[in-house]
Amino acid sequence: MIELSTIRDLVAIFGVIAGFSYYVLTVRANQRNQRHQLETRRAQLFTSLYSEFRRPENLRLYGKALNMNWSDYDEFQTKYSALEHMEERIPYSWWSMYFQEIGVLVQEGFIDINIVAQFLPDAFRALWEKFKPIILEHRERENYPQYFAGMEYLYNEFSKIRGHQLNK
Repeated sequence: MIELSTIRDLVAIFGVIAGFSYYVLTVRANQRNQRHQLETRRAQLFTSLYSEFRRPENLRLYGKALNMNWSDYDEFQTKYSALEHMEERIPYSWWSMYFQEIGVLVQEGFIDINIVAQFLPDAFRALWEKFKPIILEHRERENYPQYFAGMEYLYNEFSKIRGHQLNK
């Protein structure tokens, strides 16, 4: 015959096993839920950014940015000075900051570059290539190596995904 203390020990052991099993299942379910929430937030973030990209007024700014003309850095700063010619500079500033933001989000892992490459048209490359000399010169003259570094990072990663040659 089994002693009462042995039965109590077995019940306690089964209780611990059941409790531990419940804990493991709960932790796994929570991890799945957290992963799902994170994926949902990332999708919402990208959707928000893409919606901003497609707004008609921003597309008009894009066209204006590509139509900006200058011969060198000094002329750019004269024609599009942030203080004296703010309205004329807005297309450059808006799009550069927009792509800087996306670049930082990609670099930090909040948005997957593969998703960006699927939705973001090659038009981004044209913008970076147009303003690259201005951005690089500004970095050097102002000793500000991080000036639109996120935008450059985005361009480089985007180019890897799309298979474009980099023009360095």
